[in-house]
Amino acid sequence: MDANNHIEHENSRAVCAFLLPVYGGNDALLFRRALESIFAQSVNSNTISIYLGVDGPIDVGLESVIKEFSAKIHRVIRSAMCLGLDRNLNALIASLEGEEFVFRMDADDVCLPNRVTLQLNYLKNHPEVGILGGRIQEIDFEGKSLGVRSFPKRAEVNDYIKFACPLAHPTVVFRRSVLNKLGGYPVSGLNEDLQMWFLALEKGIQIDNLDDLVLLYQVDSGFYKRRSMPKAIGEAKAYIIGNYRLHGITLSLLYPIFRLIFRLMPSPIVKFVYHILPIRSGFLNKS
Repeated sequence: MDANNHIEHENSRAVCAFLLPVYGGNDALLFRRALESIFAQSVNSNTISIYLGVDGPIDVGLESVIKEFSAKIHRVIRSAMCLGLDRNLNALIASLEGEEFVFRMDADDVCLPNRVTLQLNYLKNHPEVGILGGRIQEIDFEGKSLGVRSFPKRAEVNDYIKFACPLAHPTVVFRRSVLNKLGGYPVSGLNEDLQMWFLALEKGIQIDNLDDLVLLYQVDSGFYKRRSMPKAIGEAKAYIIGNYRLHGITLSLLYPIFRLIFRLMPSPIVKFVYHILPIRSGFLNKS
């Protein structure tokens, strides 16, 4: 990522930063909708700075959206080639200024208008919590609801992560001090979010989730397709290594093997199982 290849705009003192990666596979209409949902937050717009990471070449439609909203985007950082989500996010983190809270979001999701208010209020009232997520409502391309997913409260996170991801990555807000302590996302090319949650728990950082709905989560046509072998194996390894370091040798180390088998099943089976499992929130995500 070329640190000199960026654009930035002056902004008054912002409390919150939004890290928003975009790459060539994103849809321009959904990208515009995502940005507009940040602008529509119930807090003063001057309290939010948007950091946009353009990962590799993008099409004319995406470029036109960036140009349209350029006055409202605090900083744009570009890489000539696609480096992956982990490196893209780390470049954005390295470019942050004085923001105290750092929000994540994907370029095809929608923040509900009170997301920032709800999450900021919770963190200010619970200084012991370092990473906070919330509930999501899955939607299809037309915006039709596909169901609501919830994630564990802080007392349940350590056990929950043995079997499933305890956070919806696009709903997360970090304290800046926590990001500094973690040193950014692990760079492995796979499952950077899951590895981050394991690392945080190892370092004693408390993770929690709101009971409130904070985000509309876009489910695309490839959501239920079986994963490539390298990605499925990478996920299994992340669970095995993370759980071993966090919990030692337990029967939960066998669970990633079952996940791996599930991930490689034909997509109709994956879709069916996903919708009947009580812990379905951890089985699939967009990363």
